[in-house]
Amino acid sequence: MITTGYIEQVAQRLADDIAEFQANGNAVEIETIDVNNSEITVKTTKKIFTEDISTISMLDAEGSVIYDKDVDLSTTSIEGISFSIPLNVDVRGAE
Repeated sequence: MITTGYIEQVAQRLADDIAEFQANGNAVEIETIDVNNSEITVKTTKKIFTEDISTISMLDAEGSVIYDKDVDLSTTSIEGISFSIPLNVDVRGAE
């Protein structure tokens, strides 16, 4: 059986691999990446967007996609938006 401790190590490795956050293919500065047990939370700085947001992604240093999601987020040119995305590493059969 895969242990909880190992799953937490995998979560930390995944968090360490996150190098870039993108909204609609444009980089958004990552403010923090926190790991709590097997949950990773990626928070970005606030940014003003001139178009609605349809995709968000996280990439590793080589540009490989770690996380990708279609979204429907309306924006205005007078509001800044920051993201807080939780990821949970879950393995079936873990203790």
